[in-house]
Amino acid sequence: MSFFNIHNHDFYSNASLGFPDVICSPEDLIQRAYDLGLNGLTITNHECISSYIKCLNYYNEMSKDRPFALGLGNECYLITEEEYNNNRNGLPENKTPYYHFILMALDTEGYHQICKISTKAWQRGFIKGVWRRPTLYDDLIEIVKPNQGHIIASSACLGSRIDHLLLNGQLEEAKNEVNRLIDIFGKSNFYLEVQPPKDKDCEQAIVNKLMWQLHELTHIPIIPSTDTHYLRKEDAIIHKVFLQSQDGDREVDDFYATAYLMDVDELTQHLLYCYTQDQIDQIIAWSNQIPDRIKEYDVFHNPIIPQLPIEKIPSFQIKHI
Repeated sequence: MSFFNIHNHDFYSNASLGFPDVICSPEDLIQRAYDLGLNGLTITNHECISSYIKCLNYYNEMSKDRPFALGLGNECYLITEEEYNNNRNGLPENKTPYYHFILMALDTEGYHQICKISTKAWQRGFIKGVWRRPTLYDDLIEIVKPNQGHIIASSACLGSRIDHLLLNGQLEEAKNEVNRLIDIFGKSNFYLEVQPPKDKDCEQAIVNKLMWQLHELTHIPIIPSTDTHYLRKEDAIIHKVFLQSQDGDREVDDFYATAYLMDVDELTQHLLYCYTQDQIDQIIAWSNQIPDRIKEYDVFHNPIIPQLPIEKIPSFQIKHI
C-alpha cells in the first residue's frame, strides 16, 4: 500500500519567496513521485500557483500504467486581519508568525477559489525584510465557506498555527483552531498533517504524537506528507549548498533533514518513531481517500486580453526619434 503526498514544492517557490528554497523542477518532482509508487501528490508552492500549467502539461503527457493523481494546491500564510495589521504597522516584538497552511483544489471550481485567495494575498503584499503575502481567515470565509467541497485543506508543517499550539502545550486551543477550520471548509474537507521526524526526540516527533491526541479529540483524520524541497536523500548536500548560497549561516541540516520524496516504506520507518504500525496504516489509508476525490481540472483557455475603453486612453502622438 502506498500513500498520497499532499505537501510538495518545486523551484517556482524560489521566485515567490525571493530567496533559495527548493531544487526540484515540476517535471522531476511529478515523475519521481510516480517512480516511487506514490498514489499521487499535490504541488503546494509558497504562495505561488505559477507552475500549474507546466505541471498539468507534464502530468497529462507522461506515461502512466497505474492510477496516479496530481493535485493543484498552495501553501499560504494564514493569519487574522488584526495580526496582519499589527505585523505591517506594529512593533517587531508584537509580531505574529506567518502561519503556514495547505490548500488543495479538488476540481476546477476549487482551482478558481485558490486563484481568488492567492490574488487577495498578493494584493495585500508588502516588504518587511522579505516579501509578505498573507491570507486572512476572512478570505477563506468569503470565498470557500459559501461553496464548500471544492477545496480541501491540511494543517501543514511545524510552521503552522496548530503545530505551534501543540508544541506550546495548548491542546485545547489547537482543538478550537480545528473547529474554526472545520466551520470554513466542512468536516470532510480538512485534515491534520504530519511529516517524517528525523529521530524520536525532535520537535516533529513530539508534534506527531500530540497530533494523534488532537485527532482523538476532533475525529479529524491525519495524513502524511514530506514537505518536499529536494528529490532524494542523497541530494541533501546539493540542497544545503543552494540554500546557503545567499546567506551562508542558514541552518538547514535539521530543518530539512527529511524534506525529500520518500516511498511508503521509508516514510513508515520514520513514522515508527512516534506511531504504532496500526496507526501508520490508518494514516496512510486516510491519505488515499484524497486522490479519488480529485476531478479533472479544466484550466486551459485562449489568452484573455484586457480591453481598455477608448474613452480612457489619453491623447498621444507616436514620434520616430
